[in-house]
Amino acid sequence: MGFHDLRHIQARFQAAKPGQDIARPARILFVDDQAVMRELLAEHLRLQGYDVVEASNAFQALTILSSGDIFDLLITDIDLPGDFGGLELARMVKEAVPATRVIALSASARLPGRADAIDRFIGKPATSQQIRRQVGEVLRPAPIPPPSKGRFHGDAPR
Repeated sequence: MGFHDLRHIQARFQAAKPGQDIARPARILFVDDQAVMRELLAEHLRLQGYDVVEASNAFQALTILSSGDIFDLLITDIDLPGDFGGLELARMVKEAVPATRVIALSASARLPGRADAIDRFIGKPATSQQIRRQVGEVLRPAPIPPPSKGRFHGDAPR
């Protein structure tokens, strides 16, 4: 089982879809090599009721993910030390578990390259209020569409 292949968690995902169990707090994987910022923001999210796991680089994040843990949200710095950065990590996570939401952080004003796996972008330095607001918006369940008119709503053919 390689770190770059997270497909083995797809079966587990089918049994426990992110965000589906309202009895548990949302799980967040927070990846940033700036320890002070990561620890401070992760603790702020914990105080908001989230279950937060921290990693300092993409390899450590993949080690955590390869254990089969399911996360509702990945928050990752784009510029991480090591062989690959946050964008590559986000793509791998989305490929393995498409329902996982992703917030990218960067000191740059813009996202570099393709950012199709990113749901939100926050520039650094980020405040705890910015993080809290973006996390709340990203994890907010999609509204349930109104019922369609049809056989069960009085429009049955006579």
